[in-house]
Amino acid sequence: MAKISPEDHDGFTGILGPLTVSRWKDKIVVKARQQGPSKKKTEAQKQASRKFALLTRFATVAKAYLKVGFQGTSKSNAQHAFISANMKHGIGGTWPDYKIAFDQLVVSEGTLTLPEALCCRAEEGRIVLTWTPRRGRATETLMVMVFHAEREEAVVTEAAATITDGSARIALPYAWKGDAAAAEVAVFACVADGHEVSRSVHFGPLAVVFGEQDEGDFARTIYTTNQKVRRKRKRKMDDDWEPSDADRQHVAKVSGVLGPMIAYDNMGKHCLRSRYKIKKAPTPAKQRANERFGNLTRMLRQLNDFLKVGLQRYATQMTQLNAAIKLNYKHAYATFGEGTQPDYKVLRLSEGPLPHPKDLTAERTPSGIRIRWHADGGQAGDRLMVALYHEALGEATTDLDAAKRGDAVAVLQTPTTWQQGGPIHLYAAFASAHDESVSDSVYFQVL
Repeated sequence: MAKISPEDHDGFTGILGPLTVSRWKDKIVVKARQQGPSKKKTEAQKQASRKFALLTRFATVAKAYLKVGFQGTSKSNAQHAFISANMKHGIGGTWPDYKIAFDQLVVSEGTLTLPEALCCRAEEGRIVLTWTPRRGRATETLMVMVFHAEREEAVVTEAAATITDGSARIALPYAWKGDAAAAEVAVFACVADGHEVSRSVHFGPLAVVFGEQDEGDFARTIYTTNQKVRRKRKRKMDDDWEPSDADRQHVAKVSGVLGPMIAYDNMGKHCLRSRYKIKKAPTPAKQRANERFGNLTRMLRQLNDFLKVGLQRYATQMTQLNAAIKLNYKHAYATFGEGTQPDYKVLRLSEGPLPHPKDLTAERTPSGIRIRWHADGGQAGDRLMVALYHEALGEATTDLDAAKRGDAVAVLQTPTTWQQGGPIHLYAAFASAHDESVSDSVYFQVL
């Protein structure tokens, strides 16, 4: 059921037919509900799923009994402990016709001993248990559960009688009287004493006949499963069921902006969320910071190939592009006042221990740029990496193997549109033969 938020009439949360609606960072997010498993189950998974479903339905009905019967378990709760104890032997029959094996079912685990000569019989509208009375603590009582398998209903009596009484009579529900002349039930009993219980014992199936008793003679409390939950679980147990095309097509496969909403795919799910709304206009300082960040990001994104080698030391913490933005944003505008373009000469695109290009110079040629440097230091086979950025055009190009350190000169080709003039910002660094190490980058402006 969807829940309308009174403080925001444009949004709600909850389940809306085939959709789930939630809030995330002040946004309304709508996702399609999963309409079944993404891949088919194996035979072993189907068998385990059927067993688990049968035991879960029983545990739902027998919840009040199991809370006492498995109270000393180390499992997270009594129902989990019950399912774990019965997955192997508590199910009978062959796949796919599994049924609960009531004679093997364990609904109580403990160290107390059951009374001797404990037996059970059915009377008109009742279950009668008898045993040999024994001396014991007055707090030791017999706990009994009568389970109607066809109706999935149970009667639980936590203190049917004390262990010294020798007998107990359990009235059955008035609703069971409408069944056939005889109703088959399974009876479970154990001894409970505070935090201690005995192992359960099973009697049945017993055929109980209902006569003309007054309604007051019948049990008042019945434990049962919710009818809607039962139908839902029954559908899940049908291993031949798979979502139809109609089930999968609840949400149209649309992406992009839809008025005030945005449609997109997220990990195989089609999502719909509200567009971000600016609550108040940004200040001039915020506008300037956004523009600075955008200009720096657009430049560095074009130099990503250079950054992946030059800033490889940051690869385990973040992407090299993010590392370059974090490394350069503070220093790029330190002395630029109100400007929004970065200070290109302070940008660092590479960091490492290798000797950097010394006495770097560059000049234009008819088709590109010629670079010179001193070849001393490092290994002669170190390769020269070059990044070029044309400020006026906002375009960049990189060459990760322009020359070797020992060459002392390199000629780079530039796009024909760059020949029209305008400053070009050049960054150069050396990298070892297999990129194990790099040098710091150096800067030169080509006019």
